[in-house]
Amino acid sequence: MSPRFRLILFKPDPFSGLAWPIGAVVQEADGQLISAAADQPPEGLAVSPLEARLAREVWSSLGTFDRFDTVPSGFGPYFALSEPRDLPTGVEDAGAWLRKHVLPRRSPGEKGASRAPGVKQHAQHFFSTYGVQRYVKKRGFKAEKDWGGRLQAVAHDLEPISQWTASRERLLLLEPIVPGLQDAADIRHVATRTLAWRSQIDALTSERAAEIVIFVLAGGARADRVAVHAALEDRAHRLVDVMDAPQRRHLVDRIRAIGQADSAQPALLN
Repeated sequence: MSPRFRLILFKPDPFSGLAWPIGAVVQEADGQLISAAADQPPEGLAVSPLEARLAREVWSSLGTFDRFDTVPSGFGPYFALSEPRDLPTGVEDAGAWLRKHVLPRRSPGEKGASRAPGVKQHAQHFFSTYGVQRYVKKRGFKAEKDWGGRLQAVAHDLEPISQWTASRERLLLLEPIVPGLQDAADIRHVATRTLAWRSQIDALTSERAAEIVIFVLAGGARADRVAVHAALEDRAHRLVDVMDAPQRRHLVDRIRAIGQADSAQPALLN
């Protein structure tokens, strides 16, 4: 039997599809089990204080994880295992390989990205859940070189937008929001930044060749979500609440259509 691993997932909200890997369990060729924890406990998630504390406690106890078929019942309902996957041939230290290549790692902040930790990770989970992650650039959009440099005239004036996808003819800039995770100052920062981008895009492009979209992810109480919508309305070309199925479907379909178009023109997308 080849060595296999399963991710240990923290799933605070079954309706959002968010599944945060906090570690992994490995079944070696001889059947022995070893576990590996991520470099850091889950941080910056839009969950209750109780759920956050539970996630940290489980993360800190992964050294005693001794099951490959299911999570221990004592972990509670917020944890699950991914489907088994084979380890690559030749891996000698499974824990080190998983921490380097699979599990979340600390990374330095990026200019222009949201100041609240975990927002881009929430967005990546959303894209992955709906099968469009390969079309979305994880790094911020840089006007001086991305999309063939067509927006380079504003390169020195505007901060990068968090994520984006593009074809030869279309550009979709994507700014995620997680209510309850980002504070009022961060929301105002996003509002100012996206409105500045929208104004420049409208001046430099025609027929909506480029658009900026704010998409509101799961999280926060109803009052938080109402406040976010009020603060960001009319700031971007479109404000999408992914908890609304038709809005979510339209956004996912748009990302997929743009990402699949003009695949023979990679020079314009990087």
